Amino acid sequence: MASRHLSADQLNQIQFESGFSTFRIDYLLGQYESLDRDGEGRVLRSELLKVPPIAAHPLADRLVDVYLHPSHGFRHFIYGLSRFRRSESLELKLQSLLQMFDSDGNGILNENQCNELLLCLPATRHELRSMRWKLKQLMAAQLMETKDIPLDVGYINCQDLAYITRDVDLDQTLSLRFD
Repeated sequence: MASRHLSADQLNQIQFESGFSTFRIDYLLGQYESLDRDGEGRVLRSELLKVPPIAAHPLADRLVDVYLHPSHGFRHFIYGLSRFRRSESLELKLQSLLQMFDSDGNGILNENQCNELLLCLPATRHELRSMRWKLKQLMAAQLMETKDIPLDVGYINCQDLAYITRDVDLDQTLSLRFD
């Protein structure tokens, strides 16, 4: 059990913050420790990409780079995974996606960042065309609303991302599967 590797306080804190059961934490700790070849609590990026739930995720590379960065240790790893567990809301998953592609950390995506995100999503060509059309419509609407006001336009937030991806079944495809 994880309790052999973590103190009761650490286990309770991780469980509270991540929402994972002690069984799941134990499983993930075992996976993580099996990849920690030098015993220092860190694993290589390439090793993280071999963990089955991560390897099966459509955005595995970006997920590891942003949320599971191997140099930050097990707690960082488990908190990153918790963002995409099955029981998390689609809204949290979309917020996490937005953060994954928000290179300047301002909480919004420009049109190029959004297009990059859309290309990474598990979607059919028809769904991708539909999402790009919605993105262009949002950008055009922003431009029309602010034509007399000197504001930066051409950005989307999480609510916009939810609208753009509304017809694509992302809730399950973005969920990590621990079966």
